[in-house]
Amino acid sequence: RMLNLANTWLRSLLPHVAARVNRVQYGLLTPLDLQKALAQERRDAATRGDSGPEEGDGGAKPRAGMPQSRRLMAVPFMGKDVPTRASEFSHPDVLIGMTVLAYRYEGLRETDFKAVMHWLQGVLQSEQGPYAARRASKIYVEWVEEAGGHV
Repeated sequence: RMLNLANTWLRSLLPHVAARVNRVQYGLLTPLDLQKALAQERRDAATRGDSGPEEGDGGAKPRAGMPQSRRLMAVPFMGKDVPTRASEFSHPDVLIGMTVLAYRYEGLRETDFKAVMHWLQGVLQSEQGPYAARRASKIYVEWVEEAGGHV
């Protein structure tokens, strides 16, 4: 079964995903894109007469207006550096492929990096034993050393 899935991915989905151009046909929302979307949601809410998103949340907190998947996964673009306002990829395998390539080309955003570090810190605090022997600590040390640093 896994071989059939891999075959399908390699023969039909990968060529489709690889033929797309990052930041022209798909990409990750930048912090500026998220701020623009938040401002647009506020304007839309004002015209409807409701309060809209919270002031000062910076697009980092989940809101009814923008699903978390849109903030973290690749989204379709209308043109160079112009993400669609609300569209998302409908096929989950295409979404995953586009997201992997987008993170590969664009790298982790600062907010993504901070989220991973907070998650790792939470895991570290929940583990028992000396810090150096904890699994989360070993993961952190491995990441730093692979990046060329020292702990």
